[in-house]
Amino acid sequence: MVFSSNIFLLYFLPLFLIFYFVCPKKFRNYVILLFSIVFYAYGAPDFILLLLGSTIANFYLVKAMRKNEKPGLKKLYCAMAIIISLGLLVYYKYAITNTPTS
Repeated sequence: MVFSSNIFLLYFLPLFLIFYFVCPKKFRNYVILLFSIVFYAYGAPDFILLLLGSTIANFYLVKAMRKNEKPGLKKLYCAMAIIISLGLLVYYKYAITNTPTS
């Protein structure tokens, strides 16, 4: 689904806006997350588990950073989150696209 497609403009965007503005403010981030996952799954369902895994890993690493008092451990958690995110980006950007096809 692209942003200029009829499905997005006529169905997805209005539905998202309705849910976003109807729900209480404390749940709006969850609405954004849910609709982002649905939007991504519509276009690339093969990678949805990878996206969810990356999101969950980063969520818990940031949670551990906020909970911990030691600056060294905070830096370690931050480095792990960056390595996971950049590692996935580099792998899927360069390793997958440069494989020879027959």
